[in-house]
Amino acid sequence: MKRTRIVRLLCIFLIILILHLICKRHFLKNIESCYETVHVFSAVAQAKTKLSFIENIVLNVLDGSKYSNCDCCIYGYHGTPIHRVNAVVKETYTHNSKMADLIARQFQCSVQNIGFRMVNIQLVGKTESCSISYNLHPVLYPEIKENGFGICAKIAYNYLNPLHLIEWFEYQKMMGVDMVLISLQSLNKDAYKVLRYYEREGITTLISFPNDMPGKLE
Repeated sequence: MKRTRIVRLLCIFLIILILHLICKRHFLKNIESCYETVHVFSAVAQAKTKLSFIENIVLNVLDGSKYSNCDCCIYGYHGTPIHRVNAVVKETYTHNSKMADLIARQFQCSVQNIGFRMVNIQLVGKTESCSISYNLHPVLYPEIKENGFGICAKIAYNYLNPLHLIEWFEYQKMMGVDMVLISLQSLNKDAYKVLRYYEREGITTLISFPNDMPGKLE
């Protein structure tokens, strides 16, 4: 009887050990480096009249990760304090992207009752540490203008026809648009001059990406 009990206990122990190893392997399989695979273009705080009312930050990214399993590291001035929270997938845009290596996606990070002004943010994997030494992105705070009309344009990169840009901006002015927000990177000189002209007019705000876009422009 005693030997039978020992055998049973050993069997139970082996079963528990095997289940533990299976769960651990599955857990580790879903862990990856968000620092290397997720390319953040902008991080925008929720538009509120007071900082204490802000509930989340939305990150616009090109996601090359397999599981999109990331955390947000949020920093105050000079890298402190630090707030770490799970990055939740808010939206995924898959139109005509079946063969794409990078998927347009939005992550949302909760910042309720965070207690300090958020200056920079980064995405890290579950086993990666928060560190101000790499891939920091500024947190943008939308300007709230009563009875104003603003639009967010596509990313301005590679080549844009300057004449078409002029026509487009003049049309926006005719429609009563107060502000056009444009993310800017690697643009031809003539188109850039047009954007700078309308920036001086006060109808557009240009935001330069701190990092190069992944892939190659053709």
